Amino acid sequence: MESGALIVPVLEAAPAVDPHRSRLDPSSGLGVPAHVTVLFPFTPPESLDDASLVRLAAAVRSVPPFRVRFSATSWFGDDVLWLKPDDDGGFRALTRSVREVFPAALPYEGLHYDAVPHLTIGMAPLACYKQLREAESAVHTDLPIETTVRIVEYGVVSDSPGSWTVHHRLHLG
Repeated sequence: MESGALIVPVLEAAPAVDPHRSRLDPSSGLGVPAHVTVLFPFTPPESLDDASLVRLAAAVRSVPPFRVRFSATSWFGDDVLWLKPDDDGGFRALTRSVREVFPAALPYEGLHYDAVPHLTIGMAPLACYKQLREAESAVHTDLPIETTVRIVEYGVVSDSPGSWTVHHRLHLG
């Protein structure tokens, strides 16, 4: 089954996190690049008509490009290791803007009321706690990572390896 997703690719993080993501993050095997999620799941491609795409582009454009710096890792429990943006306000603004136009699009299907912007490095059960700690130590040597967020990608992914396909690149500001 295919799912739509809105992500901010963070290509500058790839050298630091991709060697670990390839072993520890299932989305890496699907072809999804290092990223911060704006909304997942999102409208599937067959439901994203031209009018919806215009509204989505306007929502993304309503947020100006912003600088982001990742200088620390963090954890969700002992199960998920992630890069933490020093200031997550720009990511939250993107999610809020898109949700105003698509109120039925609940982050992570509503499982997390306040979705925390993050860049996943790895998670259990794919990895054990020791592997995640080792990845955390290795990633720390490459911090901080900085970038300017200028685009959001709308893509589609399934359970098949390498299935991530970008359908639209939407520009901020």
